[in-house]
Amino acid sequence: MLKLDPVADLAPENALKVGINPDAEHEASQPFSKLGAKNDLASFLKRLAVSQEITITGAKSDAVAALAQLTDDPALLRVVKQRALVERGLELVEGDACPLCDGPWEMALLATHLQEKIAKADAASTALKQLALAIDPRGSPAGDGA
Repeated sequence: MLKLDPVADLAPENALKVGINPDAEHEASQPFSKLGAKNDLASFLKRLAVSQEITITGAKSDAVAALAQLTDDPALLRVVKQRALVERGLELVEGDACPLCDGPWEMALLATHLQEKIAKADAASTALKQLALAIDPRGSPAGDGA
């Protein structure tokens, strides 16, 4: 690599530096340029700002899309709150009456109705998680169990 003769003996008379020009190291290195370093830093900061702007723009777009999904159907948020009750009600469906209001329902229709509400709650939960992630892309949304 250094293109020197192999060293067979490390005795002082065969010093490791024999054949190396100590001035060559200083001649080969380029002097430090404050202006060059300043320009390099400015270029890096510019590229970093562009990258961050793209990330922020993407997160903003994701947040707007999640908000649009939630505002298109205001009942979605209510369904999220009711999810646990609906799941429990689905477990309690027996006969042709709603287990919560005792109103008459055909069992298959009631089960389908409750499953649709659970599906809507899932969609709303997903939109809420997307919104939370778009607002703070550094971490997971609060309250998701992560």
